[in-house]
Amino acid sequence: AKKILEFVSNGASRENAYNEISKITLGRSGYAFIIDKNGKYILSKDRLRDGESLGQMINAKGEYFIQDIIAKVRTLEGDDTYTTNYEWKEVSDTKLRKIIVTFSYSKATDLILGAGTYYSDFQSTDLKIILQDELRARMSAQRIKTNGYVWAINSEGEYLMSKDNLRNGE
Repeated sequence: AKKILEFVSNGASRENAYNEISKITLGRSGYAFIIDKNGKYILSKDRLRDGESLGQMINAKGEYFIQDIIAKVRTLEGDDTYTTNYEWKEVSDTKLRKIIVTFSYSKATDLILGAGTYYSDFQSTDLKIILQDELRARMSAQRIKTNGYVWAINSEGEYLMSKDNLRNGE
């Protein structure tokens, strides 16, 4: 995105570059964006917030965190990046979600590029099942003294985990 932005000049080609950068996706929810030195969106996710100012946004501690990020990012040289996380809400969201974002600064255009994705992208259903199965296997192998063992049932009395997993589901 940075190379595309720095390659184009003002005018129609810059708008074409913005449109191409807006198509960049990262995982299920990640996207690329561009803000200016005042925190105004030049390019937002799905172009829904273009022109909106983020400069007055505050975090849970009452701090103007976007301005702090901009100050740090504008000191970056070359291909250096700055990565941070914070809570964020898209236009379509009903609540704040934790997002991880990496920023880069283009001195040539005096613009800040960002790429972010929500932490929920790192929580796949497949991974959850794998971890649950691993935990279940470790717990079912545990022994208490000579004949005791660990087990777990759900609210209907069905085994979620049994000795050696032999009665799971009963």
